[in-house]
Amino acid sequence: MKRAIALSLLMILSIGLMLPLVPTEASNKEKSHYSGKRKKKIKKYSKAWWRRYRAQMRRKRALLARKQALQSNQKMYAKANTTSPESAKTSETSTSSNGGYYRDSRGGWSVSLPSGWSSRPVSDGDEQTFKAYSNGRPTGSASISVVAASAPQFSEAGSGKIQNKSLGGVPVASFRRLVIDRMIREEGWVVNDYVKEVGGKKVFVVVAQTPSSNGQPAQTKVFYFTESGGRILNLATSSSVDVADKVAADSEKMLDSIHKSSTSSNNGGESKSTASLNN
Repeated sequence: MKRAIALSLLMILSIGLMLPLVPTEASNKEKSHYSGKRKKKIKKYSKAWWRRYRAQMRRKRALLARKQALQSNQKMYAKANTTSPESAKTSETSTSSNGGYYRDSRGGWSVSLPSGWSSRPVSDGDEQTFKAYSNGRPTGSASISVVAASAPQFSEAGSGKIQNKSLGGVPVASFRRLVIDRMIREEGWVVNDYVKEVGGKKVFVVVAQTPSSNGQPAQTKVFYFTESGGRILNLATSSSVDVADKVAADSEKMLDSIHKSSTSSNNGGESKSTASLNN
């Protein structure tokens, strides 16, 4: 009799322990079922899936085409704008008494230099580098170069959102990548980037910094990208952190001067400038 009672109690206890597990397993299966449904929003190979896939492919092809166009323009200008040592010397001699004004020998741009800036740049291919001085000591430098031709066909065909992310029809992401690559080579880093207006024209700005090394202080580097005469110009400045604000203010004066010279040349001889660019 006792044995039968003990067996009965044991069976009741085992059934009681098993009962809570049944709804728990069922609820877990139900949760996993619904969570799987939430992740799978669009059925693969459905009409909606194909629409999204084709849109992604179109965006990738457009981005690749713009990147290839930018690289092609860079190679073209690097080859066409190579300056010989003789022409560089002639350029320096002709601007030595020009009173802080410099005109590019190829007619691509001209600039009025701020007080304290040397009007005799150092030429390196298509890049012209100017030095800034204060009380007889160098405080910074600025280099101007052509990085690409503007692509108005992309700007005109794109939406307003695309235009806000481009300069002269060229995506600003391409210019940001140029700066990032340069900072990698110089062991620096990008701090910030933004778009602003200088002299009524759109300018894409990338701020970077390099660490102190070999007794030299840390350098603030600012890269300005702007459109002038059908070209995308890059004004890159470098200075110590303590005079970065002064160099930035002078740089904006230089940009304003470039914009004004571009506007006046376009009004006076737009067809001539276009023919020079095509050549």
